[in-house]
Amino acid sequence: MKRLIALVLAGLMALGGACLAAEWPQGRSAAQPYSQLPEVNLSETIGYIMLFPRAKLPASRFCNVLAMFLPREDLELGEGMVHLYEKVEGEEEPVEVCSVDFTDKDSVQIRTMNESELRDLMWGGGCVVEMKLSKSLEFGGENSHNYYVLMDPGCFTAQGGKLDSLQISGDEAWVPVIGGDYGVSGLYYIDAEPVDPEAEDQEDDEDLENLPGITDVVVEPEAEAGEEGDKEAGDDKEAGDDKDTGDKKDEKDAKDEKDAKDEKDDKDEKDDKDAAAKDAGETGEDGEEVTEEEGPIDPSQYVIKPDVGDKVFFDLVIGGDAVLAVLYSDNGSVEFDAIEYTQSGPVRGTVTGEDVQWGVAFYDANDYIFDTLDFSY
Repeated sequence: MKRLIALVLAGLMALGGACLAAEWPQGRSAAQPYSQLPEVNLSETIGYIMLFPRAKLPASRFCNVLAMFLPREDLELGEGMVHLYEKVEGEEEPVEVCSVDFTDKDSVQIRTMNESELRDLMWGGGCVVEMKLSKSLEFGGENSHNYYVLMDPGCFTAQGGKLDSLQISGDEAWVPVIGGDYGVSGLYYIDAEPVDPEAEDQEDDEDLENLPGITDVVVEPEAEAGEEGDKEAGDDKEAGDDKDTGDKKDEKDAKDEKDAKDEKDDKDEKDDKDAAAKDAGETGEDGEEVTEEEGPIDPSQYVIKPDVGDKVFFDLVIGGDAVLAVLYSDNGSVEFDAIEYTQSGPVRGTVTGEDVQWGVAFYDANDYIFDTLDFSY
């Protein structure tokens, strides 16, 4: 009997969930999503747009998607570019962080809003235009990040292509904002350069030629039968010269051997220094750690869909309740230089599998995983 009652209650809950599907409240519609807004003609204009993230609706912990929510369901992809810029202190001109091409299906999609999103916005229907950033928004650290978005007209359309999305041309129209005490900041992938086998073979040949002690060998042709008499006639003279020639050859060989040994010792010493600098951190004259400075990355080098050999870079932000972050990849598709971090800092990794899946688990002071961020491509 109890089991039957449980099944009935489960059925009622399922029916109730279906009845709770989002619908427009009385007096509101796609043309007027909120009562305090004037009604618009959706046959003549794209209508109202909600932007994410922004100051009143910021992202938290991680953000690699710019989104536009519209209370209409007839949207289609168009053509155009979206550019994410950052105003950097000390730079006269804004710096382009990355861009999104609306003709790239891996970077942009239009989908129907889910029930959770509709409830949050209190809408009865709508679509989302999602633009995936090749470098995620940055946060944490000492420097604040002042972003803004510019957008070409016609990136998406409505009314069967009759209506184009409007242009965003001002640096105050869309200002993305992100924050949080912990998370993943500035995530991007760099495409691995293809290896040219012919170039590798050429390099191997050059290395072989430059090895100490290896010289070109010239093989003299064998003497003709008619030349034997001349050879025998000169034997006595050659016999007298053999000792001097042998002594000089021995001296030359000894010198070559010493030069090769000195060159090898110098190379070994340099390798030892390089290895020590890599493992323990190379120090300068004052004992300060010397780090290799990297120039700014060209946004065109970023990739949206990483594959084997590509490199991943990001900053871990640790603070608030998070005292430890542990990186993982259940299918082994990404390998990191280290997997446990107790302080904020840069992280590097390499993609080793086709099905890229990895994540970060954040632990609190009680060694409890209270949050995770998962990534898949």
